[in-house]
Formats: sequence, structure tokens, C-alpha cells
Amino acid sequence: MNLNSLDNRIANLRLVSHAQNMANQPLMKSNTTGFAGVVKDSQHEGKWRAYLSGKTIGTFHTKEEAIKARKHAENKSKRFG
Repeated sequence: MNLNSLDNRIANLRLVSHAQNMANQPLMKSNTTGFAGVVKDSQHEGKWRAYLSGKTIGTFHTKEEAIKARKHAENKSKRFG
């Protein structure tokens, strides 16, 4: 593989699941935190929410706490999932 997204020759492609393919997507332009799975909580003023696979991990006082929790949950799901 040469990592050229325009090179779709069979020799340059790999067989992956939809979830694996979606993991290659860059952050969306609308992402305001710079980190996937962390958002400013609209229901709790001044708090941050971390989520993984559509499920809330928790709400936190700082963005850094939410990012740490999201990374921890992601690593845990990789080990057991």
C-alpha cells in the first residue's frame, strides 16, 4: 500500500470492515474540541461530555478530563472488544 487515496489498484487496497474504514476518517470540520468523542455538554453548562460508540462515558468539569476518560475507554474497548 502506498497510502495514495487516488490509487485504487487491487494491489493497493486492503480488506477491512466498515468500522475499520470509518476509523480512517479525519475529524469533521464541525468538531470544536479537536478530539473525537468529546463535546461541550449542552445540558450541563460549563461541562464536557465524553462518549464512545454513541454511549456516554460521563460528564466532566474540564475538556482535558473528558479527553482522558475517552482515551481510557477507547483503550479498554480495544483490549476487550
